Amino acid sequence: MENQTFGTLGYFLYFLGGLAFLYWLAYILASWLSLRFHENRFVPLLQKLSPFNQAIVGVLAGIVTPFCSCSTIPIFLGLLESQLPRRTAMSFLIASPLVSPPALILSLTLLGWQITSFYVLFAMAIALVVGQFLAQEALQDQIKDFLFLQENDTGEFSWRIANMGALRFLVTLAPALIIAGGIAVALQVWGVPLNFIQTIQASPQWSIPAASFLGGILYADLIMVIPIAKQALLQQLPVSIVLPFLMAASGIGIPSLILLSRIFKWRLMLVYVTTIFVMINIMGFVSIGWMVG
Repeated sequence: MENQTFGTLGYFLYFLGGLAFLYWLAYILASWLSLRFHENRFVPLLQKLSPFNQAIVGVLAGIVTPFCSCSTIPIFLGLLESQLPRRTAMSFLIASPLVSPPALILSLTLLGWQITSFYVLFAMAIALVVGQFLAQEALQDQIKDFLFLQENDTGEFSWRIANMGALRFLVTLAPALIIAGGIAVALQVWGVPLNFIQTIQASPQWSIPAASFLGGILYADLIMVIPIAKQALLQQLPVSIVLPFLMAASGIGIPSLILLSRIFKWRLMLVYVTTIFVMINIMGFVSIGWMVG
C-alpha cells in the first residue's frame, strides 16, 4: 500500500512537472511569436483575408504545432494579444491538439491511411466550423480580461521578462493545474472503462455519445491515445466508436476545459463544449460502416 501511494504521488508530481514545463515552453514561444507578429506586416495582411481564409490559416498553423490541448492555451492567448483575427486563434485552439506531425506519423503506422485520412479531414472540418462559430460577434465579450503577456517596451525578446511572465501565468493557473493533475491520477489508478462502450456498441445512438463522453474525461496527448485506439480496434470495436473517443480525448479533456474556464466566460464555454461534442458525434455517425484494415 505504501509503495502504491508513493507511486501515485510520484505520478501526480510527474504530471504537474510535465504540464508546468509544457506551459513554460508554450509561454516562451507565445512571447516570441507576439513580438515577431508586431514587427512585420503579417497581422495586417491576415486581417485583410476573408473570414474563411483566416480560419484556414489557424487550422494549418494548428496542424504543424505539436501541442496538447492544455499547452495550446498559452499559444492561443498569445495569438489573441497579438491582435490576430479571432477566427485564426479559435481555429488554432481546436486544430492544434487534434492533429500534429508526430501523431500523424504514428496514426498512419498503427491505424492505416484510410482511418487517418478520415480523422484528419474531419478534424480540420471541426476546427473550421467551430472556429468560425466561436468567433461570431455575439461571443466577442465572452473572453475574460486575462492579461497574458507582460509589457516589453524594448520591442526585443527578453528571457528575463518572458520567464517572469511564465511564472506569473503558472501561479495564476495553479489551482486548475492541480485539479487537472488529480483527474489524471484518478484515470491512472482506475483506468478508462472501454469495456462499458463495448457492451453497448450494438446501439450507435448510445455508444457513439458514450465514447465521446469517456474520451472527454480522459486527459491525454494524441500520441498517447492512438495506441489505446489501436487496442480498441483489435478488440473489434468499430471505427465509429474509436474515432470519437480518440478525438474527444485529445481535444476536449476535462483538464483542458478547467483551464479554459479561467479564460472563457460561461456562455462561450457552453458553446465551445457543445459544438465540438456535436461535431465529434457527427463524425462517429458518418463513419458507421467503415471497415478496419
